[in-house]
Amino acid sequence: MSAWLPLLASLVTCTATIYYVYQLRAADSESTQKNDRPASREVRCTTQRRVKVSSLAQADVPEVLRPSYYFRHIRDFKHYDLFQNSTNVFDVLDRLHGYVERWLDGYTPDKSMTTVVTPCKVGEVSLTCSDVSVTNACTILNYSTTSRRRLCLDEGVRIMGGIFDVTDGSIFLGKNVVVEPNVYIKGPAIIGDDTVLRFGAYLRGDVVTGNNCVIRCEIKHAVIMDKAELGHPGPPHICPAKSSLRYGQGTAATV
Repeated sequence: MSAWLPLLASLVTCTATIYYVYQLRAADSESTQKNDRPASREVRCTTQRRVKVSSLAQADVPEVLRPSYYFRHIRDFKHYDLFQNSTNVFDVLDRLHGYVERWLDGYTPDKSMTTVVTPCKVGEVSLTCSDVSVTNACTILNYSTTSRRRLCLDEGVRIMGGIFDVTDGSIFLGKNVVVEPNVYIKGPAIIGDDTVLRFGAYLRGDVVTGNNCVIRCEIKHAVIMDKAELGHPGPPHICPAKSSLRYGQGTAATV
């Protein structure tokens, strides 16, 4: 038994030495990491405050949100009233539906026009035009049984086909508007003079176009200014005058 005592003492001493060296290295490593760390800095917390743009006075609205920032021809636009009382571009789109309905309800045709209540394929519509035969090539739908809807066609309108759905609102086509085959117009909608709705155009309601526009896309809840061309689908937006939007493009006031 006495022969094992020196060996046991050596083993305990070796184990203690290894443990001591391990602890010493760990302490040195932690000290080095602390020295390498950048000094801590006090970070001030900022409080974010959400502001409803429509509640701001016009002078407080950021310039990049004002209609005048994007559109230089607003005062020349037939529907300038839509912009006149709007402090920001979001407000224009928020007011669009009510504006279109009021404009259509208040529209007074020329004396040369006649208004007749005519049966549609579904329901009936109050048709205002100079010659009812202009609608022979199209289909008129009105699934609403509680509201009288209007389809107003100004002088020179040419309809080569398509569907006019006045279930949710009336439709107005200005002078010399051309409607090509396979066009679908859902009211309420106001189409400006000399506008061409090309094959496959799909207007899904709350749409106002200016004069001399060319539309061949799907649009909804949009304001299209004079001489604009839209060839492909896009989100709700306000399209500037003389703009030309192709596939993959947007407008500065797309919202």
